[in-house]
Amino acid sequence: MLGVACSSCNAPLTPGAHFCHRCGTAAGAAAVVAPTGVGRVPATPLAVAPPAQRSLVPWIVAGAGALALVILVAAQQGESVAPSGGDLGQAPFATGAARAPDISAMTPRERADRLYDRVMRLVEEGKADSAAFFSSMAVGAYESLSPLDNDLRYDYGRMADVAGELDLAQAQADSILQTNPDHLLGLALAARVAERKGDAREQRRLLDRLISVQSTEMAKSLDEYVRHRADIEAAAKARQ
Repeated sequence: MLGVACSSCNAPLTPGAHFCHRCGTAAGAAAVVAPTGVGRVPATPLAVAPPAQRSLVPWIVAGAGALALVILVAAQQGESVAPSGGDLGQAPFATGAARAPDISAMTPRERADRLYDRVMRLVEEGKADSAAFFSSMAVGAYESLSPLDNDLRYDYGRMADVAGELDLAQAQADSILQTNPDHLLGLALAARVAERKGDAREQRRLLDRLISVQSTEMAKSLDEYVRHRADIEAAAKARQ
């Protein structure tokens, strides 16, 4: 290419050169007139290399890591926090609680007993809001039981009492006392309802009756007396 000049700027081209060292025009390109009429521009503009395509691999790896972290945290929270309506034998939000039992596999009596124990534990712990919540569930469980013996009626009445359904609790106490006017649990439940209603006179009358027949009734060793011995003793002590 000796003696060949650039078609754009007329600069002599170096032998073997593919582009002009002055203006960058490709060697051998035809000259064209610029739109402004000033000078000449290369017929073929300099090729511009396309920007490098960004790799998606780092984003994919980062996204997978974030997803794995979210799943791990959710799993840890699910294992360490028991739902308040989960295991009826565990306190609400108990850390490290075992997996909740399948209450659908329990008999109606088992569900009622489990709820009763749960509510009474919450009452002892002073967790009134949780106790009221679960006692409402317990009331529904006892309503599904039939027939009700005096033991179940007392439990039913206690759940109604905690749930604030005093008329329902009174109805259970009356039903117990109809079978036996001296039944200690009927007297204890009726006295509890009278206290909640602010009827101190009726409460004292019922507790006096309970104390007067306590020895005779306890000698019968009824199953409900054995199970609720602490409640009977607490009622007698409340009058002293």
